[in-house]
Amino acid sequence: FNGPIPASLWSNQRQLLILENNNLEGTIPVDVGSMVNLRTLRLANNNMTGPIPESIGDLNLLNVLTLEGNSFTGFIPEKLCDNNPNILITTDIGIGCPGKCCEEVAV
Repeated sequence: FNGPIPASLWSNQRQLLILENNNLEGTIPVDVGSMVNLRTLRLANNNMTGPIPESIGDLNLLNVLTLEGNSFTGFIPEKLCDNNPNILITTDIGIGCPGKCCEEVAV
């Protein structure tokens, strides 16, 4: 894939979305919060930017989130870690993450 994440991939029935190692650009759409069945979201090693949307905290079934290798800014919403105590999140060093649910990866 090149460019932004195609809107057709944001389905509330999807449980797995692996988009690592592409040339994706842009931000994580706010619509991500409507993917209520999503368990794995892998976005590592793209060219994505911007803040992590608060709506990602609505994904109560999410157990894997990979974000490293992008240029995200800001913080992982605290609600994500609160709602998913066993989640594994990998991020670049410098992205704020509450609690112990994040692992910072130096890239």
